[in-house]
Parts: sequence; C-alpha cells; structure tokens
Amino acid sequence: SSSETAKRYKGSSNWKKIIDGVNVIVIVLKEVEVQEGDEPGQENPPSQEPGTTTPEGELGSQTNPVITWTDLQNLIENGTNPIYISGTMDASETIMVTDAAVELISVGNTTITRNSLLSDELFWSEQSLTFTGSLNAPIIFAGNNVQATSPMISAAANLTMTYCTLQNNVNTSTSGGAIHITEGVLELNHCFFESNKTMSSTGQ
Repeated sequence: SSSETAKRYKGSSNWKKIIDGVNVIVIVLKEVEVQEGDEPGQENPPSQEPGTTTPEGELGSQTNPVITWTDLQNLIENGTNPIYISGTMDASETIMVTDAAVELISVGNTTITRNSLLSDELFWSEQSLTFTGSLNAPIIFAGNNVQATSPMISAAANLTMTYCTLQNNVNTSTSGGAIHITEGVLELNHCFFESNKTMSSTGQ
C-alpha cells in the first residue's frame, strides 16, 4: 500500500533464543520514516550540535568573524564554540556564559568597549571562558572610564586570557578593577593591565 512504501525497515539488533529446545535467531526490526528525496540505505545527516565548530563562511567562523555585540551574545546563547571575533564592539549589556565553555579567538585587532550606560560586567561566567588573542591580533577590553559598579569580567570558573589588554575600568565597588574571579584558575599569557580602579584602591 502507499503507507507501506513510505517506510523502510532495518535490522537493529539480534540475539539467540531457545524455543522448544531449538536455537532461534530473533531479529528486531526498527521502523524508520523515509523522507521524500532520501536515498535508499542512507540516513538523514544530523544537524550541527551546540558546541561544534562553526562551518567556514558562517557567522562566527574564521572567515566570517563576529563584529557586533548582539551577534556575539546570540552565538554564545546558541552554544557556538569557538567563536572568532574582530573589530570594535560596543558592550551594551552583560553577556552571560552559563551553559557551556566558550572560547573567543581574535582574527584582527579586537576592541570591546564598555558602553556608557553599562555599569555591570561585560562578561559574567560560570563556565570556562577563554579569550585568545595573538601578537598581531590582540584583544583590548576598554572600560572607557565609565563609573561602573563591576569589573569588566567576573568568573566563577576557569578564565584564560592570551594577548589581552584590560584598561581604564573604574569600579566604584570593591570587587576588582578589571577582573573578579571567585572559583577556578586564572591564567594570563602576555596580558597587560592599565589604569583600572576600585573604590578603595587601584585594582588590576
């Protein structure tokens, strides 16, 4: 019938069973829906799982890096990792890293600037967070001397930064001038801290 032609079957498992003293091979058939256009014997390819590398050409890949804060926030929320970044971004609200580890890789001079209306962190993370710059493609975090109430980055997990500069953040609270880490390991490679302040003292 027409309904039968819309389905195919495949052996998914088998085992031996004794019936009235006779060994019988039992085969369990799994029903699989066949989509129009499927080739016989082929399964539909799986969609990209969160956390997998972005295919070249798509937003966040090395050939199409993220250049806006909104796009960066959306990709992190969607589980994309790693994410390539470039250009100057206006950090207008806090990006929360709560579901999975994230690595941001600079492919050009990348500057993340605190918006004058943002008093909270640029990044708040409870998963491993990695910022990977290089000698020719550093990452600059610019506090812009905004009178904020938070450091630029707060982390409750491992934080790794390479070829990053954190500068001109003014935190009117006492939880760190540029970074506040409560758990995990802070690893800094070729990083610079300049003119970051807290309410009570200079806090790099």
